[in-house]
Amino acid sequence: MKVLVLGGTGGVGKLVVSDLLSRRIEVKVLVRSPDKLADLKATYKDQLDIIPGTALDVGQSTLATYLQDCEFAVSCLGHTLSWSGVYGAPRLLCFDTVRLVCQAAETNRKKLKLIILSSAGCDNPNGSETPRGWGEWTVLELLKLLVPPHKDNVMASRYLGQDIGEHNEFVSWVAVRPDDFLEGEKSDYVLHEKLANGLFNAGKSTKANIAHFFGDLVEKPEIWKAW
Repeated sequence: MKVLVLGGTGGVGKLVVSDLLSRRIEVKVLVRSPDKLADLKATYKDQLDIIPGTALDVGQSTLATYLQDCEFAVSCLGHTLSWSGVYGAPRLLCFDTVRLVCQAAETNRKKLKLIILSSAGCDNPNGSETPRGWGEWTVLELLKLLVPPHKDNVMASRYLGQDIGEHNEFVSWVAVRPDDFLEGEKSDYVLHEKLANGLFNAGKSTKANIAHFFGDLVEKPEIWKAW
């Protein structure tokens, strides 16, 4: 099994790469700064293929080539928490990348399993969520207007839910929506099909647990089938 990881040097992304490698899964990482994975490359050598660049840099055709021998694609992309990271280009990093991955899968005419790191601020596009309260809905709408990364996450999840859907010929997908991204060791955790907490009483998720669940989705067919 082989996995292409996008955003593999961030706070969650590098842990995902490390978790997959520890399970003896071959990993390709498309990354802007390969040196940030030097420690993992030294340990796992031929099991880890580091490709300089981003999906937006290489485009659909080259991305399709990278995906040709991969069963999974994993996107842990996010925006850097700085002025340029939040308000600079590319403002639709997650959405544009997810769309490129899906288009590349269609180019390959081969089923691809896609996992994206989303957020608890994104509703399930199928309308199954319990409606949010007026205050929470207002805050999220303001965030979409004022904070581009939130709009980016919402657009990515809506694209998968509405444009790709649940029965696409070439892409099946899971969006993981943690309440928070805390430091800490892997521990027992509970999964919920729907959002379990509101914006104002958010639960706690460690980056290590998020990475472990990504690894389970890739390695264990019964976990993938359940979600």
